[in-house]
Amino acid sequence: MSEIHEHLSAALKKSRIVVWNDPAGEFQTDFDTFVEDGVEKREIKNDEFARKFEALRGNPVPRYVLYRTGAVKEGIDNWLFDVELFYAKFSANKVDLAADVSGLPPELKYLVPQHSDFFADDAKRLSLKAMLAPTDSAIDVKAKMLAVCCDASDHRLDEIVGVLLEASAKNKHAPIKKIKDCGLTEFLFQGLQTIYGYKSVEPSLEDFALWLFKSTLNGFEPEAGHQARNARLFFSAWSHDIRHSEAFTELSEGASNTLQVEKTIDGTVYTELLENLAFEVVDQKILSVTSRLAADKALTSKEFANVLRHRRRSLWWSEYQDVYLAVEAGVALLEEVDAFQVQINSFDDGLTKYSQTWWRIDSLYRRFIYRVRKTEFGKPLEKLRDIVESHYSNKFLIPLNDSWQVRVDALEEWRSAVVPSQRDFFAKYVLPQLAKKTKVCVIISDAMRYEIAEELGSRIRQENGYDAVLEAQLGVLPSYTQLGMASLLPHAKLEQQAGNNALVLLDGAPSGGTENRSKILSHVAGKAIKSTSFVDLTRDQQRELFRDNQVVYIYHDTIDHTGDKLTTETSAFQAAEQALVDLVSLVKKTAGANVSNMLITADHGFIYQDKAIDASDFLSETPHGDEFYFENRRFVLGRNLKALHGLRTFTSAQLGLEGDIEIQIPKSIKRLKRQGAGARFVHGGASLQEVVVPVLRVNKKKAGDVSLVDVEIMQEKDSITTNQVVVNLFQKEPVSDKVQARQLKVGLYFGDRLISNEVIHDFDLASFDKRERMVSLQLVLSKDADDLMKENVELRLMAKAPKTTYWGVYASKTLKLSRSFTSDFDF
Repeated sequence: MSEIHEHLSAALKKSRIVVWNDPAGEFQTDFDTFVEDGVEKREIKNDEFARKFEALRGNPVPRYVLYRTGAVKEGIDNWLFDVELFYAKFSANKVDLAADVSGLPPELKYLVPQHSDFFADDAKRLSLKAMLAPTDSAIDVKAKMLAVCCDASDHRLDEIVGVLLEASAKNKHAPIKKIKDCGLTEFLFQGLQTIYGYKSVEPSLEDFALWLFKSTLNGFEPEAGHQARNARLFFSAWSHDIRHSEAFTELSEGASNTLQVEKTIDGTVYTELLENLAFEVVDQKILSVTSRLAADKALTSKEFANVLRHRRRSLWWSEYQDVYLAVEAGVALLEEVDAFQVQINSFDDGLTKYSQTWWRIDSLYRRFIYRVRKTEFGKPLEKLRDIVESHYSNKFLIPLNDSWQVRVDALEEWRSAVVPSQRDFFAKYVLPQLAKKTKVCVIISDAMRYEIAEELGSRIRQENGYDAVLEAQLGVLPSYTQLGMASLLPHAKLEQQAGNNALVLLDGAPSGGTENRSKILSHVAGKAIKSTSFVDLTRDQQRELFRDNQVVYIYHDTIDHTGDKLTTETSAFQAAEQALVDLVSLVKKTAGANVSNMLITADHGFIYQDKAIDASDFLSETPHGDEFYFENRRFVLGRNLKALHGLRTFTSAQLGLEGDIEIQIPKSIKRLKRQGAGARFVHGGASLQEVVVPVLRVNKKKAGDVSLVDVEIMQEKDSITTNQVVVNLFQKEPVSDKVQARQLKVGLYFGDRLISNEVIHDFDLASFDKRERMVSLQLVLSKDADDLMKENVELRLMAKAPKTTYWGVYASKTLKLSRSFTSDFDF
């Protein structure tokens, strides 16, 4: 049923006879098509009296519609005048009808002819009616008409403009065409001028977007303070609105090219660009400058932490994250290397210092190289990469292991008084648990060196209810898989076999492979399984595995599998990252199988240098002897091996092994020349990186113990006297594995109405100095605050509910708006 039919039907319910005067005959079709039970239609053609008699006297039961076209005489000359007075006169004037259908009050019906295309559309009229309020002004109505035209969720100008810019970025012109057809274009651009200060002789959405982006370059410096403030607030909200992120980046790229932003900011100090989140080239500029400063050692870790705090909010963060994190690791590594002092007073001193502090440099190098190799934007990092490589190798890795070699050469027996031997792993860590009838899971990750285990421990502690404690053990020599894996199993005697496979016997039994290891573990009610096989088990099968065995050894091989091959060795650090992910998952699956005690260890560590290995890094001498069984880059096995200056020779007895095999290891980090083998990733030798082997003791607690850091509002004054409000916040404790960073959104509200910009901030400071955990954020009052003089408003800290997009109130403080008239000139 059409709207006219609905109105006519409604009139007939109120009056038995309805006179419909249609002078222009423009509703003839509507009359002809109107049908309703019990209603008689009569079209008057100079027979008013006859039709009146019929309706009044002839058949007074049915309802009548008397439809008349042409001019209607006034007063008593109108033969239906008495009927109109006594019954009802129906007007289908399009203006009145449209105003009525749309819910417009009589005083605003003049808008109908001004915007005829809008009010001619049934859907638009109904949508408008649903939005109108009794107190709406003409401006309110037009704003809501704009919202209808562009299908915006609200009639606020910022919402409408956001939708229009979204359409413009996608080359969808329907919304702006509807606005033009409905006669609202001038109103739209007048609003952009009045609210934001946008002026143009040829206004357009594209030009407005360009004007906005251009304004960010000078910080929205105003001619009129309120307009610039509103423009700044809109731009900030728009750029952070996830709904419009794709459109924003599209328009930003176009504006950047048109405005030649790259040239504009060329001479700008990078610190002045940290808050500019409008252009991708700003990220590029900051990274280009900071990576160069890092290479020149003109950038500190503290300064770059400030860079990260600002740039994490950039829409291009995910694209450049690896470059940012590479610079972060590079800066920290250079600081650590410059502070590094190699002084090793004894064999035990070297092991202690490495396991306590020196491992950090290896960790930073791994993280740096991982990010460099992961990013597709490696060019800005080239100089920094060269400096990092040089410092890592020449100022840390080589001098460290040259000094360490002095202590290794002085040894008579491969054993430490302070660090337990890997050969004692089962007796020290596993057997005491079995004696208490406690189920134990041992996870062995091939080539997980000490610094990787340290990061793994941190990641595990960040999981709710998990604890992880890292300890060091002295790995066996030579530091390779067969011997390292065997030493972790229960045994009395460990024997290096003669032969070209370098196999190892445990108490006379073969120890290689999962099946042989299961046989050895069966003597202590245990079983061995590969991690891939364990993951493939169902939850019930995993629980059954641990129910039927006191101890289960799970063998994980991601790092060594990748690094120990010539074709893939440069991906060793990517493999380390994957191993960290795998191992956290394994721990959680094991806990899900009702095992709360886990030990994570490795067979050996490794040396890795990402740059191509120089000829000088290879041993010039060639090992040889009476019998020569096995050789790799870092050790040889044989009998009666010839003593050479560059090699350290050990007997089996010196290394705690059975038999009479001799082992030779290149000194420091030298490699043996070997055709077809990789040289960047090596192990088997006695460097600290190879022989300081981790043991990570993991425990799953019943209660959760991870929390988010608390933040407190520290506003001294309870009043707001200017348009710019500095919010002082205090992070109450340093972040750690168990006290994790909290993200908050900060803004000023009047009721549920936001009256300022919103700032999203990550409270992630790790400093123990309380002064360094004070955070100041700046809010700017919006135009909506102008009419709230002397009102109480609320400073809110909002936190996002986990796994949702909902922000709830975390903390709040009531403040009083007490701005003076001079604040009208603030910006």
